[in-house]
Amino acid sequence: MNEKKWLNQWELLDIFINFCNENNVWYSADNQLLLYTTTNEKPETQEFELDVMMTLDSYEKLRTEMHNNILDNCKHSQYHSNVIKFVSNADDIDENQPFIRINLIIPTNVKNVKKLFKINNKLKNWASNLSSRKPINNLIWRLSFFNQTYKEIINILLEKENEGFLVVNGKIDKNIYKFWIPNLTFNTHIQELNNLKIQCINEYHSYLTNLFEKEEK
Repeated sequence: MNEKKWLNQWELLDIFINFCNENNVWYSADNQLLLYTTTNEKPETQEFELDVMMTLDSYEKLRTEMHNNILDNCKHSQYHSNVIKFVSNADDIDENQPFIRINLIIPTNVKNVKKLFKINNKLKNWASNLSSRKPINNLIWRLSFFNQTYKEIINILLEKENEGFLVVNGKIDKNIYKFWIPNLTFNTHIQELNNLKIQCINEYHSYLTNLFEKEEK
């Protein structure tokens, strides 16, 4: 990642945060952004991916109001990835453009999570995350069997009588259980990183411990 792209990502995060603050839209930092915002841990490299988590309702509001900045595979027929992105221009599906990854918090149970690992779901997810830069992958995407949208994953997981919450980032693999949150109040607090005031879930300590498999300070 070059420096210009890195700076553009932080500009996008600033735009995202301002929208959420002005419109009372719920979000929290996620993954490495949550780690470095809430702890004294220093990034292993100067540049790292910027992730946020949102509820289904908050994402739908963002998607409606900021549609020119949202790239997802239910909105754009030529975008096949299950990774949801906040970008500067949603008409540009170039994999190298700066983006903020939006991960969705889904109320679910262990039984539903296991359904994701059925062979048909894993194959579809594998196909959805192939690079658009390889022409052969376009042939794979033309086969209806390999078409999978992020909403299909939600429908498999969604459970009103839930045992916890899964933070979904578009990929189905063995690491998915690291994104499990047994109890979530949706209460957040503000922490600061790179001169941005960022909302962070109150349960960040247990979540990060599970995610990075070590005690966070």
